[in-house]
Amino acid sequence: MRSKMDVLAAQPVGNTPAELAAFVRAEQKKWGDLIREVGIKAEHSPRDSRELPACH
Repeated sequence: MRSKMDVLAAQPVGNTPAELAAFVRAEQKKWGDLIREVGIKAEHSPRDSRELPACH
């Protein structure tokens, strides 16, 4: 696992669940603000969602 994280330049940390939640909220705000500021929009698949196979 360590070698996979090294390839991604990821740094594992041992945080509490509350610290993780705070980090995720901060990242959502940071990237959400940027996305809204520059007007990024999601691309929609040409396939209608009703055509997707059922998951079992």
